[in-house]
Parts: sequence; C-alpha cells; structure tokens
Amino acid sequence: MISWLHYVRHIDVPVYEANGWRFASDLGSTHGAYSILMIWAGEGSPSPRQSPTAERDARA
Repeated sequence: MISWLHYVRHIDVPVYEANGWRFASDLGSTHGAYSILMIWAGEGSPSPRQSPTAERDARA
C-alpha cells in the first residue's frame, strides 16, 4: 500500500473526495484559509487529480 498527500483548495475538495481522497489535516489559520491536506491510500496511484478549475487557472 502507498499513500499520497496533496494540498487541495476548498473548492476542489468534493472532486477529490469523489476520487477516493480523504481529509488528512487542517493547515492552520493562514494557509488553511485556502486549502487542506488530503490523503489517498491504496494500490498503484490515485485517480487523476484534475481539478474542475485547473483549465480556468491555466488561462489566467
């Protein structure tokens, strides 16, 4: 079994949860205003972590 950690913006949490990611840690009052730490554990690697807002952010 392998575990992956990833910083996830609050807006993207439902997408990650749907792909099997779980809450791992709050990031405190400064960075926690923007994101949380999530974990995925299993065999192989997690589902693609493409955010629904990634395309929009790439154009900015």
